[in-house]
Amino acid sequence: MQVQDHSVIRYPALLWKNKQVELTYMDSLQSAEYVSVKGIAQLLCNALQAEIKYAFKQYGTWNTLAIKYATLGQSDDLKHDLILSCMRDVFLQETLPRSEDIFKQCIAAHKAELQIHFQTKFKILQATLPKLFILKPRIEKLKNTSQHAIALDMEKQYQRLLSPGFLWETPFMWLKRFPIYMQALELRLEKLASLQENNQLCVNKFPIYWSHCEKNREKYQKELLPMPEAAVIYRWMLEEWRVSLFAQPLKTAISVSEQKILKQQALF
Repeated sequence: MQVQDHSVIRYPALLWKNKQVELTYMDSLQSAEYVSVKGIAQLLCNALQAEIKYAFKQYGTWNTLAIKYATLGQSDDLKHDLILSCMRDVFLQETLPRSEDIFKQCIAAHKAELQIHFQTKFKILQATLPKLFILKPRIEKLKNTSQHAIALDMEKQYQRLLSPGFLWETPFMWLKRFPIYMQALELRLEKLASLQENNQLCVNKFPIYWSHCEKNREKYQKELLPMPEAAVIYRWMLEEWRVSLFAQPLKTAISVSEQKILKQQALF
């Protein structure tokens, strides 16, 4: 591309926009590849409609499940988020396809894995959304008591975990932990009186640590770049810290403590 007698290198990207794909150009290869993942996932969705229809037919309880999510987001958005995330996780974990032939080869190589992955994510949602549906009224009731701050902390936790787009944004290895996070939330409610010190620690410290996470997330989103691995680990360390504070019998996926969180924070 020529701009006032200077050559400017820009990189083609497939931009996802409202379930459509548009060709655009980015200033860096990293941004182009990052943006294109979702665009190519949409193209895979378009090419695999029969397989998608079959997956949802196998799970006839989808509408019942989606109702459990209704106060957090739209059912159709949740469904499409699920589909796109499955396409990414099954087909786009290696290099992105850059031609029609490679795109077709990619489908042929991995299509057999798709139904298994759909099944796995359905099961994660089945273990997460109904549990939250039961816990939410208890948390709401707690907001009208002297434990108001604790209830707000719990509310913010599940809202952040399950905000619209969470299936796309959450790495699969951490998405698998969502049923544990709901169980830990339930145990926190049940043991409220005996865990006051940990509750106050979480109420006082978690917003500080989360603000660092959010500031970096916004920065990379604005720049259309993926979060660095150190920041991703930090975000999920915060969730695992809650498990260690309120549900130790469930065990954490990684070793975590407040000191380790601070050490991780210093990496990005």
